[in-house]
Amino acid sequence: MVKSDLLRVQDVRDVYRVIGECRDLGGDPALWYPRMLEGVCMLVGASAATGGEGRWVRPDHPLEPISGFEVGLDSRTRERWTAYMREGPNDPFLHALRYVPGGLVTRTRRQLVSDTAWYRSVFYNEYRLPAGADHAVMSV
Repeated sequence: MVKSDLLRVQDVRDVYRVIGECRDLGGDPALWYPRMLEGVCMLVGASAATGGEGRWVRPDHPLEPISGFEVGLDSRTRERWTAYMREGPNDPFLHALRYVPGGLVTRTRRQLVSDTAWYRSVFYNEYRLPAGADHAVMSV
């Protein structure tokens, strides 16, 4: 492992600072979730992030969204994201994640969906491409 592949102490401190700020906001996701997404953007250098809560009994049941949060989206992208949430997540990444075993799973899109399948999907072309959004990480 080369030096640049390692986490720096400052990176770990920054992560814990964001966690502490979220914790200080209390248990209501409407308060801490946007702060968490802002922190993720700061940590990875992203300009926007989305996330939310849902119920998902994998692999037999569909994802049931409970809440959705976003930071950094412009109005047009926010409209597309809202449509995505309203129409139901028909996302090849979610479809692939459904079959990964384990109660706690975190994966990048590239770990589960090939570039060919991703870039040819209706989901990518209708929602991600117009938003200028490509990279994705999901946890369930």
